[in-house]
Amino acid sequence: MPIEYVKETYQMQLRPLLMRAVLYFGDKEGIYSPDHQSEEFRCTWHEEYERICRLANALEKLGIEQGDKVATFAWNTHRHGELSYTVPMMGAVFHPTNIRYSREHLVYAINHSKDKIMFVDEDLVPLLEEISEELKTVELYVVLTPAEKLLKTKLSPLYSYEELLREASTTYDFPDDLPENSLAVLCYTGGTTGRPKGIGWSPRSIVLRCLGCSGADQEDFHEDDTVMPVVNLFHVNSHNFQWSTAMSGGKLVWPGPHPSPDDQLRLIEKEKVNYFQGASTVVMFAMQEWEKGKYNLSSLKKVFSGATAPNKALMEMMDKRGIKCHWTYGMVEGRVNFTTVTSHRKHMDGWSREKYLERMTYQGLPIPGVEVRVVNVDTGKDVAWDGKEIGEVITKGLWPAEEYYNDAEATSGVFRDGWLHTGDLAIVEEDGYLHILDRLKDIIKSGGEWISSVDLENAIMENSAIRQAAVFGVPHPKWDERPVATVTLKEEYKGKLSEEDILKPLRSRFPGWWIPDYVIFMDELPMTGTMKVMKRALRDMWAEGKLKISGS
Repeated sequence: MPIEYVKETYQMQLRPLLMRAVLYFGDKEGIYSPDHQSEEFRCTWHEEYERICRLANALEKLGIEQGDKVATFAWNTHRHGELSYTVPMMGAVFHPTNIRYSREHLVYAINHSKDKIMFVDEDLVPLLEEISEELKTVELYVVLTPAEKLLKTKLSPLYSYEELLREASTTYDFPDDLPENSLAVLCYTGGTTGRPKGIGWSPRSIVLRCLGCSGADQEDFHEDDTVMPVVNLFHVNSHNFQWSTAMSGGKLVWPGPHPSPDDQLRLIEKEKVNYFQGASTVVMFAMQEWEKGKYNLSSLKKVFSGATAPNKALMEMMDKRGIKCHWTYGMVEGRVNFTTVTSHRKHMDGWSREKYLERMTYQGLPIPGVEVRVVNVDTGKDVAWDGKEIGEVITKGLWPAEEYYNDAEATSGVFRDGWLHTGDLAIVEEDGYLHILDRLKDIIKSGGEWISSVDLENAIMENSAIRQAAVFGVPHPKWDERPVATVTLKEEYKGKLSEEDILKPLRSRFPGWWIPDYVIFMDELPMTGTMKVMKRALRDMWAEGKLKISGS
């Protein structure tokens, strides 16, 4: 029998996600953000839509057409959020650039994407001035400021965001026939392993991701949620939290420029935020500040996090406060997440608290719509679900990417046979839970055996005196590699802990050959723009003799 088909002509669009908030929750406060001049910005979803229409008219007047690239160089503010809605709904391409890139990487990403207009926060203008002469396609700049008088700068021509909006109409006819697989958003990788690589989002991938992650035991958005997305828009489009919040009718609290842990906690208390989103390091710093008792955060009920593996101390900290944690595993290439921790499954009944919290530090189960396999790096065959056999995580599905943007060489090394090869090493437990052990490039091979830097880091972090920990491998003449631990201490413990204080708890948990040869105390660890520790930088510092060993 020949295959028969069902007629399906509807093209997935982004506008309906936003319009659900405007039509059904329009009179409700939808947006809050502290402004650059210590002012506050608040508006309803209906008022926000009028600003979005003004912005679309302004962009059109500036010459933006479908397919044009619109870049931003900005913090998570309401203006930046408005651009993230408006640009792709017009059929143009939203490209949030990484404010923490090196000069070389920033120039490369802007030129590679062929950005036509650049929107920039006022305090970041000096950084753009330094590279403006190297930008080949940028035709004009818009400063994201409420100020009526523009600052003096060599960026030219220059426009004021609010002035453009004031002069524009509050209505705009957004297209409803954009191809669902057209380029809508362009985000670049962190640039920690060579030049940044672009990952494109389509309306289809954004809609499917929002819908696929909105089910039970997933991201769990509701009308009464007040959501604060701390993950920057330049990192995987802030996990599309602005779209998910809109389609649920919730409220967005943009954290504003230079948000410190204290700033974040003040906003949670002030705006009664109940849903906090941030990288695991950001969450950890926030929880550590909370423990000092300075803030009333009784409103906080849900946390969405990822980027690096959680540790049991952090999970316990949130569990005792009754916070539901949506812990996910993913990457830019996967257009955010592949798996998430399911908070409770039937077979966990009767587990000890310690075993349960340990399992909650794993990466969980595949999200519906995504396939995840762990395969032997030599044979390509699936590993056994025994919690022992190690393999590489590969994935494909409804929203993971299938290529890098305009980069065939990089694509061939990662996207193979229809699967995204993540470069992450993992095991699978008997219940299907994925447990990431390390990156292929970070796994430590000592005497022919693998040591998981992630497992060591999580164990070290159970010490309440530790603020951060990172373990990395260094060359060894006999064993090929040996682990070295770097730690930062909370302020009140600085100078009070020895190397043995860090290593002693590890000796009862791991084989002797797993124990780090050295513990190095540092004031801070080198971090990427997505709040991951730069282990390559630590290895370079070791090779250059810049890390001070205790007693040396």
